[in-house]
This record gives sequence, C-alpha cells and structure tokens, in this order.
Amino acid sequence: MTDKEKTIYFAGIFDGEGSIGIYPVSNNVNSENKTYWAIKLAVCGIYKPMIESMWKHFSVGQLSTQKRQAKTQTPKGNVDSNLCRQSWRWTVTKKSEIEYVLDQIFPYLMEKHKQVDMSLLFCRGQIDGETAAKTLKIEKQFQFTVEDCSEPPRKSHRLFGEFNPNSRLTWKMAEEIRGLYKNENLNYCQLSLKFGVSKSALSRILNNKTYNVQPILNYSKPA
Repeated sequence: MTDKEKTIYFAGIFDGEGSIGIYPVSNNVNSENKTYWAIKLAVCGIYKPMIESMWKHFSVGQLSTQKRQAKTQTPKGNVDSNLCRQSWRWTVTKKSEIEYVLDQIFPYLMEKHKQVDMSLLFCRGQIDGETAAKTLKIEKQFQFTVEDCSEPPRKSHRLFGEFNPNSRLTWKMAEEIRGLYKNENLNYCQLSLKFGVSKSALSRILNNKTYNVQPILNYSKPA
C-alpha cells in the first residue's frame, strides 16, 4: 500500500473506532485557579498490529495497553476482570501533533467529519476551548429520524411458482385452474382431485397469491 492508501485506510479506522475530545484541565499553580483546555485523540482496539501500524504511520503520540470490558461495572460496583479483554490504545495529546494527524485524515472522514473540523479550529486557535468542547459534545450525539431507522425492503431468496422444486404445477396449469373455476364452475373438491393439490393451494391460486406472474423464461416443468 502507498502512504496515501494507508492514510485513507486509517481514516476509516478512526471514523469507526477512534475518539477525539476537548476537556477542561484545572491548574492551581501559584494559587491561580485557571482552567485550561486540552485535546486528546485516541484509537483503541484488540488487534495490536493494526493499532501499532497507525502509530508508526503517523509517527506521533504513544502506544499503550489497556483493558476493555463489556460492562463498565458489575451490579456490586466492582470491576470484573473476567469481563476484560486486552487491548491497545494509540493516544495523541500534543495539539500540534493532533492537528498534523487530523489534516491528513480529514478529507476521507464521514461520521466524524464535523467533529474533526471543530477540533482543527481549536488546534489552530480559531475557537476557544469551551465553545469547541460544547459543540463537539453536540456533534457526538446522534439523532435519527424514523425514516433513518427504517429498513429497506428485503429481497426474498425463495423460489416461487413453478421454479420452486416442490411445486406440482406450472403457471399454465394455474391459469387452467382459474379458467375452470370461473367458466366451468368446478368447485374446490373437483379441482383438487383433478390437479392433485390441496384446497389451501387452490385458494392461493384463485386469489392470485401464487402463480400470478407468467415466467419470463421459456420453462416447461418435467412430468
């Protein structure tokens, strides 16, 4: 892979697994209670080679280990080591280094595009930390409409009509059944005996629920 291809790939990893945040940091040095704003970028995962390759590709930040667990706390409030999984974290905390990374991956982001845009403004001093932190927090809150959550219609993989291997009829036979029922006044019992199908199958045919579309292919069902 070329360096550009790697950057695009790692941008996708960050889009899904990465995080970026701006946080207040209190400083009580010399009795001055001041609040500073710090920014942190991180990507965490259980597959070390991938996290390590991101760290080496951008050549900034640090690689460390951490524990991931499915539940933050047990019902008693204690951390359960049995729920933990070993993972690795790539972390960048220096503002200039974060700006360097974000500049490279910014064009290829989708989910975190606005978050990174706001973070870059903060890194360049174009927006204060408090405003950036509030805006970033809002961007992390996903709000979906009912239309966004609705699933597209699923394509059925079932074989209908005469293409179903269990089918006893063809489309032409179904058409004959409809004609006999409508024109010859044959009842369900007579049709069932004549074609060897159940009354429920006849009902679906006569109500155009099955065998209602003529096959496009020239297909004749073997006897």
